[in-house]
Amino acid sequence: MRYLINKIIINSINGRILTATTKGIYYSDNNGTTWTKSSTSINPDTEIFDIALNPANPSIVYAVSAINTSTTDDMVLYISTNGGLTFTTASIPDNTYCTGARFGISPANSNYAYCITLQNDVPKLLISTNNGTSWTTKTT
Repeated sequence: MRYLINKIIINSINGRILTATTKGIYYSDNNGTTWTKSSTSINPDTEIFDIALNPANPSIVYAVSAINTSTTDDMVLYISTNGGLTFTTASIPDNTYCTGARFGISPANSNYAYCITLQNDVPKLLISTNNGTSWTTKTT
């Protein structure tokens, strides 16, 4: 089975390596010798576009994906509060679709998380001011 890696991040506190792949999220706690799939709540065939650590609290990890329905690619945001071992689905504004997305966390105020999405060449910016608990959409 072929996996493509979209992003690699490393937790500077505990050294955990996390990868966003075309087949979910994987992590290694031993410098990449062995890898474990994160969270059974993420479908095993789900492509993760991007993954990011909260700089002030690396136990908080954000990931973004899309679930392909018959007519759209519904965006899904995942949040982990245990360093990427397990993830839950975050609440996002309705009708948020994407075929790709990227994350950014403010180094000045890590409560602010940003996710830019692209669907039909129309970018949308999602902003959270509370560590990903809730999100608002701004069309760019």
